[in-house]
Amino acid sequence: MHIRHILPEPEQGVLPLDPLNGALTGLLSVAFNLALLQARAGHRVEIIAPSEDSRAHRADVEGVAIRWLPLWNRARFPRYDLRLFLPLLIDNLRAPSADIHHVHNNPYLLIHRRARAAVMQFHNPPLRGSSTHDVFMRRAGRAICCSGYIKERVAAEVNYPAGQLVTIHNGIHADAFQAIEPAHARQQFGIDPDAFVVLFSGRIVPEKGFHVLLKAWQQVLQARPGRNLVLVAAGSTRLGLGTPQHLSDDRFNAEFSALSAYERDVEQLAATIPPERIRFLGSLNREAIRAFYRAGDVFVCPSTWEEPFGLVNAEAMAAGLPVIASDAGGIPEIVQHEQNGLLVPKDDADALANAILRLVDDADARRRMTTQGLAYVRRFDWSEIARQIEAVYEACLHR
Repeated sequence: MHIRHILPEPEQGVLPLDPLNGALTGLLSVAFNLALLQARAGHRVEIIAPSEDSRAHRADVEGVAIRWLPLWNRARFPRYDLRLFLPLLIDNLRAPSADIHHVHNNPYLLIHRRARAAVMQFHNPPLRGSSTHDVFMRRAGRAICCSGYIKERVAAEVNYPAGQLVTIHNGIHADAFQAIEPAHARQQFGIDPDAFVVLFSGRIVPEKGFHVLLKAWQQVLQARPGRNLVLVAAGSTRLGLGTPQHLSDDRFNAEFSALSAYERDVEQLAATIPPERIRFLGSLNREAIRAFYRAGDVFVCPSTWEEPFGLVNAEAMAAGLPVIASDAGGIPEIVQHEQNGLLVPKDDADALANAILRLVDDADARRRMTTQGLAYVRRFDWSEIARQIEAVYEACLHR
């Protein structure tokens, strides 16, 4: 089967030129790992992605042919953003015909004149920019939703046949996280082997709720002054250890060095915490992020919005961590309260602090949640998720 993945505008993440070693957002991680698995299964696989500069790039990564298209920045208008649509349209006309166009997150990129069928995948709630939205959606033979929550949102907000909506959760390599010894992981990041480590992974933006975690962490430290407790955060390119791997120093300094107002607030809040009780690791590639999870005792996802799925929770669970997360969006489809983790109301620092304190104090609960989490998370393994997606492709091709 010839599969062509089409990634959305750079505001949703830019695929690094070295995607095996660069840092990936959740959407990019899902699309890239799926493409790799499909190529290993013998399919002909392409990825079309926006370029982060004004140049076109090509690469073959483990059998996946990737083309980065430069944006047409002058084609951004008040009602329509055609920066990626127009170069994609030209690329599509020049490209050989594919069996499947798999479009990620932006229905306006459902250009399938050079494909036998098209599949739409929603990684986030649908964003409707104009009346033409539903016209483009009708080009998709199926629409994959990353959670039951997103499926409900799409069914309610998009004029699209409910029978063609399919829930397929995002995938993880469940076994990959267990290959790293926790002691080696802590040594890699310079983390005290005797510390109780709480982990956070995500962008430093309001919806990820890091400010809520910092307020909760202040309470935790005040409640347990004699404990060796450390909060370790990964995922921020600016509050961490310098330049992300996919950017040059000059590009980083030009575009990413100025902290946003929210990041400045977070920096000031973090400054009230003793430096030995908090660490920022910066942006990590996929190998480093696996080690990161193995260095912790508990993982916290304090999202303040309706998280579409919450891939980090599944990854942490696969690493053997109990998870404390906001009871919002698609997160409860991963985190089952009192079984493999704890759910707390979103934007509630007091409830989050109490949940952290409970797991700090209760080793038996941590062990029980770890055991149940490792069993539950197997349903998100890529081997199963890729099989479900291929079944969707076959259904589209044989309609």
